[in-house]
Amino acid sequence: MSACDLNLDFPGVILTDVYLTPTLAVVVLVSTAAESSCPSCHNPSARVHSRYVRTLADLPGHNRPVALRLTVRRFFCSQAPRVAARAAGERY
Repeated sequence: MSACDLNLDFPGVILTDVYLTPTLAVVVLVSTAAESSCPSCHNPSARVHSRYVRTLADLPGHNRPVALRLTVRRFFCSQAPRVAARAAGERY
C-alpha cells in the first residue's frame, strides 16, 4: 500500500508514508500549516521553534492496531516577553 493510494481529507495535514509491520500499521502525517496562534495572546506566528512527533492510536485495520504519527511544529510567540508562553504548538 502506498501513501498516494489513500485519500486523506484533513486540511493542513499531508500523508507522507504508510507502512506495515507484523503487528502494527503506521500512518505518517506532517502538518502543513503556515502559522499557529499563541494560546495566551492569540497572535499568529510563522517563526518555527521546533518540531516533534505525536503518536496517536486509531481503530484497528486489517487485524492490526493503527498508529498515526503526526509531525507538528511549535512556533515562537511574537509577543514573547509580554506573555507567559514563548512557544506554542499546533492544535488538532
